[in-house]
Amino acid sequence: VTVSVLYWGSPFHVRMKARLFVLALVCATAFASLRSREDVPRWEAPAPELSLFVAADGGGSDANNGTSPAEPLATVEAAVRRVAALRAATATKSADIVIRLQGGEHEVDRTLRMDHAVCGGEGVGKLSVTSYGDSLATLLGARRLELQPRGDGTYERVIDDPEYYGDSGKMVWSLWAEDGTRQLVDSTPFVATVGTPRFVNGNMHAELNESVAGDMSDAYAYVYHCWTSPISKVLHYNESTREAVFSNQNGFALTGGGGRVRVVNARKRDISPGSYTYAKQGRLLRYRPPTPLSDPTANVTVLYPRPTTLVEVVGCHDVEFSNVSFAFTNPGIDHCIDVDSCAGTQGSTMALTGALMVAHSQRVLFDTVEIRGPGPYALYFANGTKDSALVRSEVHDLGTGGIRIGIPVKNTVNDEAEQVSRITIAGTYIHDGNHVIEFGDGIFVQAADTLTLEHNSIHDLYYSGVGLGWTWDFEPTSNHDTTLRKNHIYNLGKGRLDELGCTHHLGSSPNTVFEGNLCHDIQAYDGEGYGLWTDQGSQGITMRNNVVYRAKGTAYSLHDSRNLTIDNNVFAFPQQIEFPNPPVRNMFAGMRVLISDGHKGGNASEVPLTFTRNIVINRNASAGIWIQKQNLDALQGAVFDYNCYWNTALASDPQKIWFPMKDGRRTIPNGTFADWQSYGYDAHSLVTDPMFPHADAYDFSDIDPASPCVTQLGFQPINLTDVGPQGYTGFRGF
Repeated sequence: VTVSVLYWGSPFHVRMKARLFVLALVCATAFASLRSREDVPRWEAPAPELSLFVAADGGGSDANNGTSPAEPLATVEAAVRRVAALRAATATKSADIVIRLQGGEHEVDRTLRMDHAVCGGEGVGKLSVTSYGDSLATLLGARRLELQPRGDGTYERVIDDPEYYGDSGKMVWSLWAEDGTRQLVDSTPFVATVGTPRFVNGNMHAELNESVAGDMSDAYAYVYHCWTSPISKVLHYNESTREAVFSNQNGFALTGGGGRVRVVNARKRDISPGSYTYAKQGRLLRYRPPTPLSDPTANVTVLYPRPTTLVEVVGCHDVEFSNVSFAFTNPGIDHCIDVDSCAGTQGSTMALTGALMVAHSQRVLFDTVEIRGPGPYALYFANGTKDSALVRSEVHDLGTGGIRIGIPVKNTVNDEAEQVSRITIAGTYIHDGNHVIEFGDGIFVQAADTLTLEHNSIHDLYYSGVGLGWTWDFEPTSNHDTTLRKNHIYNLGKGRLDELGCTHHLGSSPNTVFEGNLCHDIQAYDGEGYGLWTDQGSQGITMRNNVVYRAKGTAYSLHDSRNLTIDNNVFAFPQQIEFPNPPVRNMFAGMRVLISDGHKGGNASEVPLTFTRNIVINRNASAGIWIQKQNLDALQGAVFDYNCYWNTALASDPQKIWFPMKDGRRTIPNGTFADWQSYGYDAHSLVTDPMFPHADAYDFSDIDPASPCVTQLGFQPINLTDVGPQGYTGFRGF
């Protein structure tokens, strides 16, 4: 035992020195006694932390030892190989190893695979990857290409990259300007179809209502069908008759949000600013910058993507990425276009990989990272991943969606080793997505349990903010114990797709809680854009203290679900929708309940819905508080009570509030609150002004304490000050 004390001059320090000597003697004796016992393991000092340095922007050499910034390695691949060698050596197996990437760009030619030899096995230390220097290190999955001017404001060059763009027919689905802003494949406006399309051998024959110009030999079409927009090859187009044939549509009719197509990469003389076309046969890329260059004779530099996955972590434990950027990967969708137009049975499920992949690993942490311009989902916690997280990060400019969690199986996972468990996504911005695959979620969960999704900001997507479950019946699943809290989810749909929401849940998920989320501005194309949506088969879910407003559809929608608790929420100011069947058309709906004859809530002992202490508020005279389609008998056992209903446009005659219903025997298109109460529901509820003083500013956290909703119905004010990443106080650990 060694004790070191400075400044021994004073009498006090002399006395302290004597006391410390006695204490040291006692401790040494006790320690010697412990060492003599056979049941106490020998203590050994941990191996010191080892660092490997990698130079940016083409510096360094893989012949260096990489152990100091003065002699850095040149590539991240070499650093990963060096880590594997250190793990194989007994002296350094248990050491914590840090790969330090110099600020700047690190081009990744092919997927970096970190496996059992690098970061797995018993007694292996932690592996960290982080930046050093004055700027952020970027793992770059794209390569620069200098285009030459054609003299007409466009620029072109052959992509001479046989590894990724040989004569295999691959399309360039993503491109970025030199400053990193995404450029889009040249596209027509939306073109409507005429009449009902025909399906022949899986291909769709449709007449377009206007001509489409350009060379169609490498053209594709987004074909819009409600919640999805499959990408097809344009197999044939007759300009005089305007008949087009689209590949692999699998019988998808143009329903709901359908009747539209959008053709891309139809090579024509005039390319839109900020877009490009690509001739696959000659690998010729042609591009028009967003604004003309001051020197029209100068070349233009763009970046095109190469690998689909930048980093793959498989069979590892205790891995951390921090203060690193991952940028620009290939969507890798050419194969699925050939199979099923990248649609499958449901849109969100098609992307089976990620720009970052984690599988069969534990305690993998991404903390304060940027994932920019991924082609597939940005990060995929796949089979067998446990106790892992993404926190305090930004995920943006998405080719598909943001984060995918779980396994693409229906119902249960039979092998516990394959189950995905205890994943956290927190304090993260997920935004600006669906640039290639339009139907990817901000966060998509399938067959995973014990998830914490909190304090995230999810916005500006064509599809849903958070999709969970993805089964369509009441059978048991491997989904359970998910918490979705304090997220800010907004500006979704953007008028392009239908059947989407801030949250979209399908199937059974016991002990799942949606709490304290703020959801607004859901702009579906046709009208099926929801705030909170418990879709077919949903059960075991509690939704409380959420605020939803401005959804083009309904603020809350239930479809064939049971055993739900919807308590103390605000559902406000839905926007106009149109339902094609009775009981209503041109409807503003604060809530919608649809229970089909074949899905009547399951066992009689299970209450299909408890809807209490909610405030549902409209502001249009023709607005209905809710819609019940199909059969009210299916609601037997449901509890509706202590709710507050209001329409600001009917303040002078509140009893005119509309409750359209269909009860299986008769349709009540102009039902009143009294008609609804006659079925035994909402006995204690009120039609009254909830008294939000700043409702016109969409502030529903401030409610007058004297409001009858508070004093008589027990509504509790909802605190929204800490919603989103700014309210995140830190990762609580695995």
